[in-house]
This record gives sequence, structure tokens and C-alpha cells, in this order.
Amino acid sequence: MNSNSVILTAALAFLLVSTNGCAFGTRHAKITYPPDTKAAKTATNSQPAGVLGRIAVQHFDDDRADKRVVGHVRNGFGMKTAEVVCDTEDINSLVTEAVRCELQKAGYEVVNADAAVDASTPVLVGSLTSLYCDAYMSYDGSATLVVRVSRAGKEVFKKSYEGKGSVGINWGASGTSYGRSLSLALLDAIEVMKRDLPTALKQ
Repeated sequence: MNSNSVILTAALAFLLVSTNGCAFGTRHAKITYPPDTKAAKTATNSQPAGVLGRIAVQHFDDDRADKRVVGHVRNGFGMKTAEVVCDTEDINSLVTEAVRCELQKAGYEVVNADAAVDASTPVLVGSLTSLYCDAYMSYDGSATLVVRVSRAGKEVFKKSYEGKGSVGINWGASGTSYGRSLSLALLDAIEVMKRDLPTALKQ
């Protein structure tokens, strides 16, 4: 089946479920780390912990304006017909743990910022400012993290990172697919942040 046939089939399937009432009813999305995908399950550590130095990570904040709704379902005409709500109770801890684990994979020795750290140890603090997945023909998840790095009490770096994630074609606007797309978006934001971190730590 060629790409045009896949797109046409997806469009027909989407219109069918949208016009038959499946576009209605609240969806429940669970954000997970690592994302519940084959690629995430087969990922391995690329660097021994500590080869890139030591960093302290503070518990992330949740600064989203709406902490309940993380997406919307649309019908065949593009109208919002239902909400997607987050089933992850402690999103702050999940984001914090994801950042810590990914930094360890990158080769950092990660310590808790609440513990006593010397002045030379950089401290990373951050917040989740947006987490949203729209879906029409395909899922379109996004997550935004604002990250700050300080050393000896002085901020040396601040930047916002937006990650994107999608499990592909929207066959039935399922809560599971919304959740997986958002989980991938969160991981993508962290991956982009990791690429900047070596430069930030030199400041």
C-alpha cells in the first residue's frame, strides 16, 4: 500500500469514527517515563555515569496554566468535541525522574539538589510549562520545559525547550495514543536540553 492510500484510508477511518459518536467522551492519557514504545524499551545507556562531571537536579515544578486538560479530540470537521485529561497524579516527580535518568544516561553523575552540594557543583532547576496533544489526522503532542542552571547561587543559564511527539496516524482518538505522544514529546524536550547542557555548564 503506497503512502497516498494510507493517508486516504486514515482519513476515511477518522471521518467514520468522528461521525459515529466516537469523537465524544473524555479521554484519559497517562504520561510515562520511559515512553511506552518499542524504541524506548530497547534504548540503552550510552555513557558511564560521571564521565561528564557532576550535576545536582532540583525537583521540577508544574507551572502549567491548566494542570488537568492535556489535549482535545476533534470531529471530522476539526471541531473540539471532547477533552483529554491527564491520569498521571504526580507529573512533577515523573518529569524530575525523567531528567535525572536521561542525564545519567548522557554520562553525568546526578545528585539531589536538596542534599548538601559544594559551590562548584552546578544546580539544574526547571519547570513544566506546557503539555498538550491535539489530534486530527495524526497525533501532535508537545511539551515545554523551562530550565535554569546556577553555580554558587548565581544563575548562569536559562532556556525554554519544546519537544514534539507523535505515535502517528489518528485511527480512533484513544487515550493511550494521546498519552504515548505526550510521553514522547516530554522525552524529546529533555533530549534537546541535554545537547545544550555541556555548553551551559562551561559558563
